[in-house]
Amino acid sequence: MWLGLLSRVRLYRTCFLTGAFGSGKTLGAVALAWQLLAEDSRLRVVSNIPVSFATDLLSLDTLTDVVIVLDEGRRYLDARRWEKRDFNIDYLRHLNCYLIVSAAFDVDKRLRRLQVERIFPLSSLPVWFYRVKSDSDPSPRLGALLGPKAFFGLYPRRFAMTEREDLFFGLIDAFFERLVYTPPKLTQEQERWVELLVTRTVDRVRSVA
Repeated sequence: MWLGLLSRVRLYRTCFLTGAFGSGKTLGAVALAWQLLAEDSRLRVVSNIPVSFATDLLSLDTLTDVVIVLDEGRRYLDARRWEKRDFNIDYLRHLNCYLIVSAAFDVDKRLRRLQVERIFPLSSLPVWFYRVKSDSDPSPRLGALLGPKAFFGLYPRRFAMTEREDLFFGLIDAFFERLVYTPPKLTQEQERWVELLVTRTVDRVRSVA
């Protein structure tokens, strides 16, 4: 269970977990998604890594009530690559949507408004401590993850990327780019699914904006 973080995640709707390799970024992201799901039964979790409680990406009909977990998110949201691109993150609150990104290297600064980094990275500790920074509060605060070992079994510690990576990239790119670009590796069926999903999401945004 996270302490000192969840209220800020609800405020910003994005969370960037950073730090050295093996410092607990992925586990922190999975634990955060699990807690958001536990406290709001409407939510579904999708991820580019195999998380035991995640929903199948292809089962989504809109991006409403969704927690998106992006492990090694620099592959999707590199600070240089996305610098001049348009973002739909302003609408995450309207969609009841969260974007949780873990990466060892910087992602776009608009996704670093709430940044979390582990301190004292000893896996044997019963509590993991994190430095929590936000753009509204320049002084870092302390966050804590209680019982981190309980989350070890929720995702494989080692896994190989699959063809779903291309589909997930297509989803994220299309969502933020409003279908300006779709990776050529997607099949026609996958492209239609991405287009339909984002179209429904944009319609939902317009209806509640």
